[in-house]
Amino acid sequence: MSTSTSERVTTSGLSKRRAEWSFWIVALAFVIATSFTTTPTPLWTIYQQTDGFETVWLTIAFSSYVVGVIISLLFFGHVSDWKGRRPLLLIAIGLQIVAAALFLSSTALPVLIIARAICGLGIGILTATATAFLAELNARSGRTPVFAVVVATAANMGGLGLGPIIGGLFSEYSANPLRSPWLMYVIVLAAAFVIAWLPRETVVPDRQRRYRMQRIVISNEHRPTYLASAAGGFAFFAICGLSGSLEPKFLAQLGISSHLVAGIASAAVFLSGAIAQIVFARLRATVQLNIGFSLVAIAAVAMALGASIPGWLWVFVVGAIVGGAGGGILLKGALGTAARLAPAGHVGESTAGIFIAAFLGMGLPVVVIGILTTAGVSLTASMIGFSIMVLAVVVSAAVTLARHPAP
Repeated sequence: MSTSTSERVTTSGLSKRRAEWSFWIVALAFVIATSFTTTPTPLWTIYQQTDGFETVWLTIAFSSYVVGVIISLLFFGHVSDWKGRRPLLLIAIGLQIVAAALFLSSTALPVLIIARAICGLGIGILTATATAFLAELNARSGRTPVFAVVVATAANMGGLGLGPIIGGLFSEYSANPLRSPWLMYVIVLAAAFVIAWLPRETVVPDRQRRYRMQRIVISNEHRPTYLASAAGGFAFFAICGLSGSLEPKFLAQLGISSHLVAGIASAAVFLSGAIAQIVFARLRATVQLNIGFSLVAIAAVAMALGASIPGWLWVFVVGAIVGGAGGGILLKGALGTAARLAPAGHVGESTAGIFIAAFLGMGLPVVVIGILTTAGVSLTASMIGFSIMVLAVVVSAAVTLARHPAP
C-alpha cells in the first residue's frame, strides 16, 4: 500500500527562519509564473493586426493554454506528492521559460499556439505544487493554515491580474511590444528558476510508488453537490476567459483604443476575484457559494444588457468585474466543498476536478464565440448567448446545491 502524502511530508530540521524565507520565495515564483500566463491579454489584438488572423484563431491560440493546463492537471499535477515539491516547481518554471522563448522567437500563429500550450502545462504543475509547498512551509513557520490559503490565493489570482497590466504597459510604451515583454520574462523566469532551488524540500520522495493518472473520486451520495460546486468554477473561469480574450474588442467599440486600459479592465476581473476570496475567506463554504452564485447571476444579466443596448458597453465591463468578484468567492467555496466531500487520501484529486471544470469554462465558451463570429454571427449576439449560458449554469448549480446542500 502506498504511503499517504501527509505521512511523507517532513519539515524536521527546517528552521522557522528558513521556512519563512522559503515560503516567500515560493510565493514570489508563483506570482511571476502566473503573471506571465496573462501578459498576452492586451497584446492579442496587436498580434491579430500584425499577422491578420481571424478571431477564431485568436480564441484557439488563447484556449490552447487551457488544453495544456487540463492535460497537466490530469497527468502531472499530483506527481509532487511523491516526487517532491521542488523538482516539480523547477520543471514548471522551466516550461514557462521555454514558452517565453517561443513568444520571443516569432509572432507566427503556430508558434503562439505551441507557446500557450506549453505555458498551460507549466501552470497546471505549478498551481498544484506551489499551493501544497506553501501550506507545508507555512505549517513549519507557525502561522495558521488560513495564512497560507490567503497568500496562495493572492499569488495565484493576483499574478493573473498583474499580467494584463504588464502587457498593457509594454503595448503602450515599448517600441516592440511583441518582443520586449518576452525578453523581460525570459530573464525574470530564469531568475525565478535559480531562486527556486533554495527552498528546502518538504516531501520525502517515494521511489517505490508507481505512476497513475489523476483520478477524481466522489461518492454517489455527494456527486450532485460536487458537480454544482464544479459548475461554479466553470462559470467563474468562463467570465475570466471572455475578459482575457475578447473584452479589448468591446472597449474598442467604446472608443477606447488604449491597450493599457484594456489590460487594466481584464486585470480588474482577476483582482476583484482575489480580493473577494480574501475578504470572505472565513465564511463557510456553503455561504461562499450562495454569495458567489448571486453575484455571478447579476453579472450575467449586466453583461447581456451591456452587450445588447447601444451605449451600455460600460455595463458589460462592470458586470465582468462583478462576475470576477462573485466567481472568486465561488471558486473558494467550491474548493472548500470539494475538500470536505473527498474520501480520505483523495483531497488533491477532488480539488483537481474543480480546476479541470474551471479551465474548461475558460476555454470552451471562448472558442465557441470565435467560431460563431467567424461564421457570421455578430459579436453582440454571441455575447448575449454567452451571458445566457453563464446564467443558466449558475441557476442550475444553485438549485442543485439547495436540494443537495454541502455537509
